[in-house]
Amino acid sequence: MTFEIFVLLANSIILVHVYSLILDLKNEAIKPGEASHIEFYVTIDGKKTRRSDMFLKVSQKLPITLAIKDIKGNAAKVDGAPKWAVTDEALASLVVAEDGMSAELTPSGAVGAFKVQVLADADLGEGIKEIVGELSVELVAGDAAVVELSAGVAVDL
Repeated sequence: MTFEIFVLLANSIILVHVYSLILDLKNEAIKPGEASHIEFYVTIDGKKTRRSDMFLKVSQKLPITLAIKDIKGNAAKVDGAPKWAVTDEALASLVVAEDGMSAELTPSGAVGAFKVQVLADADLGEGIKEIVGELSVELVAGDAAVVELSAGVAVDL
């Protein structure tokens, strides 16, 4: 097993925890050219960047894009579309592209922390060699929008 991961965001103030778990179910060595890990990227002001930690305001949507790479960092293919999940569906939901290479994350409105997980099959043949990517996301409150006043109990002078 090896750990490593990355994330992709758009137009946000963001801090992302990134982990990528590489799991070879057959305990075979990963060779150059075989998919070995999943990277998540963030795009801010048109610049695509890998991040390690991420905060997302509950008032923002987050486009996420995957890059699947071999052990040498080259683009690699996987068998079928990667599968996506959110560890706490009460905090956010995903709309995944048909090819499984991107998704849009939409917070529910509550603050909290969860992970976006992606699973792909790196074995292009009949076998299965799973690689997993995890992106840790912390949802924080949006910009202040309302001022509420609360009156106490009136007292005589």
